[in-house]
Amino acid sequence: MDSGKTIHQDIILRLCDLLRYIEIELSKDWSCDNINASISIEAIANRMNMSVRSLTSYFKLYTGESLGKYIASRRAEYAARIFRLFPDTSTAEVSRLNGFYNPPALYTFFKKFGIQRPSDLRKLLSMSVVLDYRIETLDDSYMAFSLMYGGYDECNSVDFDEKNWQTIESCIPNIQPSGYIGIAIDNYLNDDVKSGAFMAGVLYNSEVKVPKEFGLRLIRGGKYAVYCHLGSYSLLPEFYNYVFHSIQKSVELDVNMTSPVFEKYLNSPTDTTVEELITELWIPLKK
Repeated sequence: MDSGKTIHQDIILRLCDLLRYIEIELSKDWSCDNINASISIEAIANRMNMSVRSLTSYFKLYTGESLGKYIASRRAEYAARIFRLFPDTSTAEVSRLNGFYNPPALYTFFKKFGIQRPSDLRKLLSMSVVLDYRIETLDDSYMAFSLMYGGYDECNSVDFDEKNWQTIESCIPNIQPSGYIGIAIDNYLNDDVKSGAFMAGVLYNSEVKVPKEFGLRLIRGGKYAVYCHLGSYSLLPEFYNYVFHSIQKSVELDVNMTSPVFEKYLNSPTDTTVEELITELWIPLKK
């Protein structure tokens, strides 16, 4: 994002809130509701109490791209995510979950980003491994988070940990967090598992008040399949491949494809060697 030096700080905070809002909205199941009711430019301008002209001008100045193109590209990434992680899902189902009226509408949308057919996104894995997992039940929880774009290697440092998880926790005193988590939406359109949009968050059992610099999103309660990884964060993309291959081969797990998969960090690089880092992948299941 642009440094925003020519934009008032209050406007920057509101634009950052907008970016977080778009990510939260796009992660929902849109099979029943009208997605344009919440993320059309007109709806967003109304939410921010701005004119469409002011909103689009500020957004272009801050991010370097138009608001309409940004929303479309993020929406495409969320649709591509399902094709990539759940390749057996029909195109009709992906269309329905992402708020498209029919597969041709989704085809047309993808072509704007150089994707000619769903098979360009589907990646059937040919691994023979089946991983162990456990089932956990999570109550409705709230994630106080910061949002970044770019390479995930930036997330693997002590500095990133201190600026995000530790800062968030320090801004919400006297309330005990229930965990430290992250949600990654890869650059699926470019087949890049090492960069994307990343939410670094602290999990709480009840709703909390967060400063304007951070967002708050609900993590729906329910059952999760939990897979455990030991070692460097840099190995997580490969671990994801093993996990989702294992899920593809499973007849026991019915995954909720529209809910976020999140990483839960049981320790931290601030006081743990790379080889001893423990990361859990929490995969949401249908009720």
